[in-house]
Amino acid sequence: MTMSEELQRYGKSFVRIWEELQIESNGAYSVERLQQLRDYSERVTAMHCVIVLVVTPLPCLLVIVLIESIPLRPPADGIEHSFLLWVRTFALTVVVVLGCMWPCRVVVPGLPLSITPVIVAATASAIAGAAGAFGIAYAIGFPLPFTLVCESGIGMFIMGMGMVAAWGRFLASDRVGRRALIRHFILEFMQATMMSLSASGIPPA
Repeated sequence: MTMSEELQRYGKSFVRIWEELQIESNGAYSVERLQQLRDYSERVTAMHCVIVLVVTPLPCLLVIVLIESIPLRPPADGIEHSFLLWVRTFALTVVVVLGCMWPCRVVVPGLPLSITPVIVAATASAIAGAAGAFGIAYAIGFPLPFTLVCESGIGMFIMGMGMVAAWGRFLASDRVGRRALIRHFILEFMQATMMSLSASGIPPA
């Protein structure tokens, strides 16, 4: 293979990966789902749809409000008095991991997914992430710059290990499902990265 052909191959691979990372370019609806949407719209009233649209986000908003309501001590008090900060970090990571993993049952039909391993993975990821961020803060100083970024990386790594342990055999035999799941988590990772950078005060673009 010549140098020109090698560069073309790498260029095509880069373009393909870049296109897969674009959230707006990955929407796809099957005929069955469109049929279900039409049947639903014909079966329920407009008021019912409005109520569903208004009420559905409320539990998520309530959870976030409760997490944000956890009181924090001033950073000047030091890491010895930062217990509630790590409780808050743990709770936020649990919510994020649950939000990443639970939709997998829709992304990959037939995926052996139950609530117990998802909760275990979310809890393990949150514990590892909070403990890792605490260790870094203890080693280099408190408050830790970019705490959410440090904690998210550790938590996502543990979540990935849990996914391999729980679904590795299934995904090894399902090529289409494996690609769909990888694409789903690439998009989730990009969203989490943008959120972390924004929360840290760094503009994502």
